[in-house]
Amino acid sequence: MEKEDVNNNINISFAGILGNSATIKIIEHLIIGRNFRYHITDISRGSEISRSLCNKIVKDLVQRKIVKQIDKIGNIPRYQINKESKIVFYLIKCFNEVLKQNSK
Repeated sequence: MEKEDVNNNINISFAGILGNSATIKIIEHLIIGRNFRYHITDISRGSEISRSLCNKIVKDLVQRKIVKQIDKIGNIPRYQINKESKIVFYLIKCFNEVLKQNSK
């Protein structure tokens, strides 16, 4: 997704480079808030996708070890990007590079 700023520079989002899919939106949201713990409703709202789709994608990302369940509050699980994953390490590097390019 491209956005044009006041100086007519084109800003490219992380999702704009990797594809504006629901999975990428979730990963981007969790990378931005990588030090926080989220329940499905928070992830869904932050990613602007339906809660049911978000739930399916997060379960898949947990199986792939990109996201991990951190804890539960009552019966509600909370999730966080898996900062121990090598794949996530490179996704964060890519995300940071996109931010650097947009700040130039």
